[in-house]
Amino acid sequence: MHIISGDLWAGAEAMAYQLLSGLKQSGNVDLHLIIMNEGRLEQKCRQLGIHCYLIDERKLSTISMVAKAIHIARKIKPDIIHSHRYKENILAAIVAGFCGRPRLIATQHGRSEIAQFFLPKVIVDGLNRFCLRWIFIKTVAVSMDTADYLWRALGLNHNKISIISNGISLPPKGKKPNRYGADRMFTIGSAGRLFPVKRFDTLIEIAAHVCRVNTQVRFVIAGEGPEKKKMKALIAQYGLEDQVQLMGHVDDMQAFYDDLDLYINTSMHEGTPMSILEAMATGLPVIAFDVGGLRAIITDSVDGFTITKKNSFLFVSKIIELIDHPKLLKELGENAQKKIISRFSMKRMVESYLPYIAEYLEGISSGKEMKKSP
Repeated sequence: MHIISGDLWAGAEAMAYQLLSGLKQSGNVDLHLIIMNEGRLEQKCRQLGIHCYLIDERKLSTISMVAKAIHIARKIKPDIIHSHRYKENILAAIVAGFCGRPRLIATQHGRSEIAQFFLPKVIVDGLNRFCLRWIFIKTVAVSMDTADYLWRALGLNHNKISIISNGISLPPKGKKPNRYGADRMFTIGSAGRLFPVKRFDTLIEIAAHVCRVNTQVRFVIAGEGPEKKKMKALIAQYGLEDQVQLMGHVDDMQAFYDDLDLYINTSMHEGTPMSILEAMATGLPVIAFDVGGLRAIITDSVDGFTITKKNSFLFVSKIIELIDHPKLLKELGENAQKKIISRFSMKRMVESYLPYIAEYLEGISSGKEMKKSP
């Protein structure tokens, strides 16, 4: 049984969907999902035939949510509860005590971004840390950087941490996107929640510098969030209304990536960002600040570039270099696609989780604690 918020379609939701989809295809796992918000994740999981249970956090009190989750879990009697993010971790720990004490697994999708939930932030942070350290059997980190955060910041023991990189389903084979043509503007894109941590203000500043050098370039940004108003003001301040487009929520992300020549990421920190994996899978090179686990995805001068944090001028110069050298751009894009196929596919991710799950079930059936970490 998975527990996830589903309030947005962001990295955690995209990863959870890929994992649930792959586990469903395996035919070896009876899947159930407790989700706290109506939306895209719930719809897509229902379409997969996964048992979904909505406990709407916008309509229910915290006590009502917990009571409903306990009622659901008592009926399901899950062997494993797998949670995503801090409030889901706390809920899973509470629920587990009322339904036969199943094994608890969490996936840490990056560094913590705890916001107000039902208690002051410091208490929520403390509860989450306590749960991961003392109640959960294992926490999966999506990158080495995230694993280091779990160890140093949250104090988890090394034997309670496993590293499994995110994976994605590969785009369908067929007609290749119309890129690198002289009859179209060079298009640079990025996608994500419009939150401060994503530093889209820095992206707009980078766009301003690039557009001063080359007026035949446009930037498109997919996503929604509280920073949208600020971003619009910044676009107007730089006079970029014709060259930077905020697209809002995009349903067809494949079409979004197909329309790009280059993908960029300006986040302050990342785990294994799904948007970068998706972009690379369509044959796009990526330029991103060197944060989190991005060096494990992007190899400099092979399939993109990682830029020292705060060095926006180098970021701009690499963009201009790729605009001016379409042969290099195409070569990096082809290498990016090959890397995703070989190292970051959904199949590979699910294959990493399946023996991990089976080992816990074996421990449950034998009544013994496992000694070997998957």
